[in-house]
Amino acid sequence: MVKQQHQIKAIETVYKGYRFRSRLEARWAVFFDALGIKWEYEKEGYDLDGVRYLPDFWLPEFESWVEVKGEQPNESSKEIEKATRLVLASHKDVYIVSGPMDVTSKPDILDVFYRSDEDAVRMDHFVDIVRCPICRRVDFAHGSDITCLRCGCWEAFRIAATEIIQILVGQKFDGDPDAGFWLQRLFSVRYGSSAPSIENAYLIAQQSRFEFGENGGPR
Repeated sequence: MVKQQHQIKAIETVYKGYRFRSRLEARWAVFFDALGIKWEYEKEGYDLDGVRYLPDFWLPEFESWVEVKGEQPNESSKEIEKATRLVLASHKDVYIVSGPMDVTSKPDILDVFYRSDEDAVRMDHFVDIVRCPICRRVDFAHGSDITCLRCGCWEAFRIAATEIIQILVGQKFDGDPDAGFWLQRLFSVRYGSSAPSIENAYLIAQQSRFEFGENGGPR
């Protein structure tokens, strides 16, 4: 007796006129909208030395791609190979987001990025989506560390605050290893996706409905 093979395929989902290949991709579009992040879906495909790649999202304000996966790919997978080739050719980050859209258990975010000082592609598994507490801009941060955000607000604040502290205590900290250590600890801030606006965006995306004519957007 021959067993019939069944293939399971994701259901295409329509949101804002785009036909997404999966419900999870559509939820990420809702998430970006909830945070005011501009996105373009499957903007352009690339031939990377014979390997074809069509990234899911292009985020123009970040000049980065986002690839959505149900499960996090391992480092030897074709998905990682394609992302690595694109990063090496463009020097732009590819963020691979994986796992369900669940506010209680955040998706995993892998950053595939270019290191100019090494002329090589590297990966960081500890990436979060955060909001700068000063300018309120949303960004991807390694280890939820807001000191490395693209806006540069925290670095400017650190420099100004250090100058004020030096004036208050009446001495310069240049060359003082102990002072340098404590200043580094003072201005090393981790402000992750626990921010209410980020949590709310995850919740909106998680609760979005696309069946029976519902548009999936924030209610």
